[in-house]
Amino acid sequence: SPDDAWELASKQKRRLLQLTLIGVDSHLPFCVFNVHLPCAFRTPMVMLVHAALTLETVQTLAETKPYVLAGDFNFRPGSPAYRLMTEGGDRRSDFEPSHIYITPELGANVIPVRSAYVVAETREPRFTNYSWTRDMPEHFYDTIDYVFVSPEFKVEGVSKLRDGMPTMTFPNADE
Repeated sequence: SPDDAWELASKQKRRLLQLTLIGVDSHLPFCVFNVHLPCAFRTPMVMLVHAALTLETVQTLAETKPYVLAGDFNFRPGSPAYRLMTEGGDRRSDFEPSHIYITPELGANVIPVRSAYVVAETREPRFTNYSWTRDMPEHFYDTIDYVFVSPEFKVEGVSKLRDGMPTMTFPNADE
């Protein structure tokens, strides 16, 4: 239920790290943020709450400065949380009608960000995570880590990641 989503989200305490830097050429300040959102893929409403609150907080703290928001977001491309980040708007309609109401303002005022990989490569990497634990019936691999940038940034390139099937735990010492 929506009440459960708020309760679960409130129990998932997270830290948002912020660093303000000065551009070498521009001499203008910009912010870099890092976050690790909870792994709550079984409760996508909780992921939506965390994504909305994270982006709202980043945009409030950055004020008018451009920013980069990078980290382990634990949501997949195309999910409601990903779409909130990259398209903005109210994503509650992505859920069943009985689960729509969380709050009227959830994510309504965020400015969408762009994925650096989508800008540079026209798509997200095939995967940024490959893992397995004894409790998992099969290995997990997908994109759950992102580098998002505010509209002011020009993305000139990104590091190439593997595109084939993963064969070892990823990320690893080489990646």
